[in-house]
Amino acid sequence: MRRRLNGLLGEVFDYNLLSQNCEHFATFVRYGVALCNQIPLHKDKEQRRATQLFQDIIAQKTVSTKF
Repeated sequence: MRRRLNGLLGEVFDYNLLSQNCEHFATFVRYGVALCNQIPLHKDKEQRRATQLFQDIIAQKTVSTKF
């Protein structure tokens, strides 16, 4: 959890109710999967998109801090 939180700390995200909201962020930090159970439709597609976005940001920071 700490690695995911620190990897996203300081980032600014565009809020989107369906694909990138506070529940997506919180579940990603806690479980590693950005999930929002309040969205009834297209949940899988939005979950994958938000999870990938968060993972990419963390990976980019991890690579840049190794050098």
